[in-house]
Amino acid sequence: MKVSVSLIMKDRLLKKIILTGFKDGVRTAWWLTKIMVAITFAVTLFKWSGYLENLSVLLEPVLKHVGLNVEGILVYLTGVLANIYSAIAVMTTFNVSIRMGTILAVMNLICHNLIIETIIQKKIGSNAIKIAVLRIGASIFSAWILNIILPMEISGTILLHTDANPDTGLWSFILDWFFQMVKIIPIMYLLIISLNILQTFLREYGLIKYITRPMAPIIRLFGLNSDCAFLWVVLNTLGLAYGSAVILSTTNSIPKNHLRLLNTHAAITHSLLEDTLAYAALGLSAIWLIIPRVVLSIIAVWTERLIIIWHKSFNKTPKI
Repeated sequence: MKVSVSLIMKDRLLKKIILTGFKDGVRTAWWLTKIMVAITFAVTLFKWSGYLENLSVLLEPVLKHVGLNVEGILVYLTGVLANIYSAIAVMTTFNVSIRMGTILAVMNLICHNLIIETIIQKKIGSNAIKIAVLRIGASIFSAWILNIILPMEISGTILLHTDANPDTGLWSFILDWFFQMVKIIPIMYLLIISLNILQTFLREYGLIKYITRPMAPIIRLFGLNSDCAFLWVVLNTLGLAYGSAVILSTTNSIPKNHLRLLNTHAAITHSLLEDTLAYAALGLSAIWLIIPRVVLSIIAVWTERLIIIWHKSFNKTPKI
């Protein structure tokens, strides 16, 4: 009889976990869908209008110092306004060298999907303008450094080169956008709901500590607190957008200053797994894609720690 009761209780708990994770996942996925559809449609119209190319020409005198040309700037701005997959799609239509491709990849790995991800980081608890400035500044600074240290003799062009769509009509742009949404939205829902159910399961059964404990030395090196270890794993496996449901459901139990440091880290380094592999598939070196981001994020977080300590020494509470 006791065994039967125990099985019933476990069955009820499992159903509760699935239902809770499903509801939270759908809620977050719907919120992201509304934002993503609106922003990507606006970017599509912006690209069709030709203003994006005009903006690229205006920025060329500045960004040529970081190893980019007009085509490279167009790729960068596409990634900033949309996501890395849009940036890769544009990159493959140009004759981009491995050297410029590496610089562009690092820039967009730091600064991509800026509007949506800044909204998410604001919900986590950071100042939106500060996060946006940090990401844009870090991406340009990393490109400047790479343009200095990367060997000029790197040869070859990126893989998966394709010809641009010759049809520049408005309906062609809208149809391309529509089919992209049809492909990506179901995948996004599946990922977010599944991961939210998994996170709820791990939390209810107390398994999170067994995942995060081995990460303690790495977390300390990055200047983060141990209570952010699980979120760090989520950020660097799933990213900000797809991992947002899990992240936002966990932040209530973490102090604001700890989240502030995590957001600083995430602004420069997140999705180390998926996004890095996406660019590595083009023939770019994963080492050059990872090291600049990791080093910059460590510098940024420890600088933020010093700022927090300085404010505390004067009994001030810095704005987050």
